[in-house]
Amino acid sequence: MRSSCGICSKELDIPRSNFNRYCRNEFQRLDAQLICKLCSYLECGIEELIEYVKE
Repeated sequence: MRSSCGICSKELDIPRSNFNRYCRNEFQRLDAQLICKLCSYLECGIEELIEYVKE
């Protein structure tokens, strides 16, 4: 099943509800393993997934 991001959480082997929190920017902390899986799945670098914004 595809998440709201259009990426299949099943292919990433993570719970869909957890992944959808990332898509909606509602997560509490970053999961390094998930970031690695996303980089591999999307064939990109971490800098394309995460942006630091000073508050």
